[in-house]
Amino acid sequence: MISSSDVSIVIPSYNSHKTITACLDSIASQDVQPLEVVVVDSSVDDTPDIISQRYPNVKLRHRENRLFPGPARNLGASRAQGK
Repeated sequence: MISSSDVSIVIPSYNSHKTITACLDSIASQDVQPLEVVVVDSSVDDTPDIISQRYPNVKLRHRENRLFPGPARNLGASRAQGK
């Protein structure tokens, strides 16, 4: 049986400065927390700054080249520690 402490949440992100705080705040407000939250970001806006300043527990993987959702999820999953 898998528990919440075994779960990693992987979020692909591209120029998400308008939505990333709502997404991460929603995860943080849950009664049961995941093992980790991994954001794979390839933004050219201030999204990485928002994440690193406001969410120090989120694992940010920033890439200079744009990643589409599938490759971003795969990269995040390969770096995630959860089951």
